[in-house]
Amino acid sequence: SPVGQISSKLLDYQISSPTTTVTTANNPSLNTSSILSTLTMQQHAMPPNDPMNTDNHNGSSSLYFYNHQYLGQNYDMNETNNIPEILTKLIESDQAYRCTEVRYIEDIQQIHIDLTRDDGDILVVCSLLDKLCFLMVDWARQSLYFKDIQIDNQIKLLKAAWIEILIIDLIWKQCQQPKETCVNCIVSANGQLLNINQIQNPAVKKLAERYLQCVNDFRQLQWQYPEYLALKYLVLFDPDVQGVTESSLIEEVQEKITNALGEYTTDHNNTSSTSNTSSTQSQVPTNEQEKFACILLKLPDVRLVGNDLKKLLQLIDRKHDGKLLDGCLLGEMLNGLQSNN
Repeated sequence: SPVGQISSKLLDYQISSPTTTVTTANNPSLNTSSILSTLTMQQHAMPPNDPMNTDNHNGSSSLYFYNHQYLGQNYDMNETNNIPEILTKLIESDQAYRCTEVRYIEDIQQIHIDLTRDDGDILVVCSLLDKLCFLMVDWARQSLYFKDIQIDNQIKLLKAAWIEILIIDLIWKQCQQPKETCVNCIVSANGQLLNINQIQNPAVKKLAERYLQCVNDFRQLQWQYPEYLALKYLVLFDPDVQGVTESSLIEEVQEKITNALGEYTTDHNNTSSTSNTSSTQSQVPTNEQEKFACILLKLPDVRLVGNDLKKLLQLIDRKHDGKLLDGCLLGEMLNGLQSNN
């Protein structure tokens, strides 16, 4: 099976492909082929005595995943002065998050992508993206505001936003690395540096170059953790997603976060025109209002990268007769739920 292909491909790393057992005994209306439906209906909180709830690593535990591995090293989590109340709540929600899919984090840490291979190690890349989808859903279902939305609407929002959220996460992670340590490199979720000059496929290399341009643009903005977090929420809470039935509530959340982000950039603009001497210096915002606009104007670029990546994955899937990603959360996100008939 396609999932078996991915699992076989990863035997060298002793990594299994993510799978989810779907139980319909208590919910006969649940489509048994929907991994995403199952994930969103799982309990949000672990039992208090669950050993996974205990942080034994002084804040470096992989249980945090997003808010520690993707957190700027110099960010003081206790520093909330002059931060709008809405952003403070988002930060508190993010810090309260505990990953319930730790096994996938451990798998991700072991993955090694070999760009010199003719196929670009595509099965390994697909497995990596699949695991990241699980972790992204795990984060979203525990997040402020999102967990209060109806399950059907949660699914629609996640299917619309998943690729952009993953890209924003990876861009943020790379921006935390010194620029000189990752020239012409993409920083993978596990910290592996992927030199784009090793990519053989021209289309893939062009996509990688466009992604790195997004990274450089965000570096110039010198965006901060609250801004990164707000951007993810703005992408997730899109009232224009087709079929959502709580568009007014979603739009209200989006408006609150947008206003809070604008207020934050006014009070916390560290961008300085003297800090960048490159040929693109003119793109660096010179005041608070301009930074706020620049952050929002980067979203279309992120969406373009996401669309190109989805097209590439769909093309690869078609080359495998549309069966490569069957039974995977990545395939469900990418192509939508396929009929059982």
